[in-house]
Amino acid sequence: PLCECRQDCSVNPMPTVDITNHRSLDTMRQEDTYSNDPRNESMLDNVVASVLPHCSTMDLYNDPRFTNSNVIEKRLAAFSGLSIVAALTAGLAIELFLHGTTEEVEPISFAGAVEITGFLAISCIIFMSLTAALVFVYQAYFTHRLMTAGPSGFELASGFYMHDVAVRWRHFAVRCLVMALPMFLFATGCMLYARLSRYEAGITVGSVKIHLVGVIALLLFTAGALVLHSIADKHDSLFEQEYAKQTVREITADSGRPLLGNPFWH
Repeated sequence: PLCECRQDCSVNPMPTVDITNHRSLDTMRQEDTYSNDPRNESMLDNVVASVLPHCSTMDLYNDPRFTNSNVIEKRLAAFSGLSIVAALTAGLAIELFLHGTTEEVEPISFAGAVEITGFLAISCIIFMSLTAALVFVYQAYFTHRLMTAGPSGFELASGFYMHDVAVRWRHFAVRCLVMALPMFLFATGCMLYARLSRYEAGITVGSVKIHLVGVIALLLFTAGALVLHSIADKHDSLFEQEYAKQTVREITADSGRPLLGNPFWH
């Protein structure tokens, strides 16, 4: 009986299940590389590939750390908003240039000089706004690419973000956008004066012919531009003041002195 029990226990009561896929590995490999098949490329793809230089993309890493928020993403979110403002400012400046200029410009007259000044201001606004939008979009794009480059993506992205060249162009772009907004208001006043001079007789002061309503509009828009510049300067000064406190905290922490004992706070 003992031998019969051993024989019965050695028998596997569960039937064997065949889980082998009948498709060959070559067929699966061909399905995986379907996108690389030349038959899938159209004539347009071949023409573009022959004209454009060879390019490659970065590998994809499904690392769960990429979904976590970090300080670089928070700063890039602010720059994405600034890029939208820069693009809108450039579009408004181009529209003002196309519809605000008069047909016949008299450069010798006061109205002609004001209109030329507004034209130069609009040209500077378009350049500064497009420069700001380009820098913000490029830096956000390349920073996100480096951030998802692999396990060391954050270090690569922080190195690119804190590089001297990137920091210099980023600050220049912010400064361009800050200057473009008040200049846009001033350019609007100049173009408005040139437009009003076409419908107003004007008065002659000395040897210069001016238009009273246009002068009032130009002065109001110029005052508004100065107010905008003053607001930006106040915010910049306040930021520098608060950022200096953070620098003092770091220096005090390194030196071991009490924080409130620093002469900066007195």
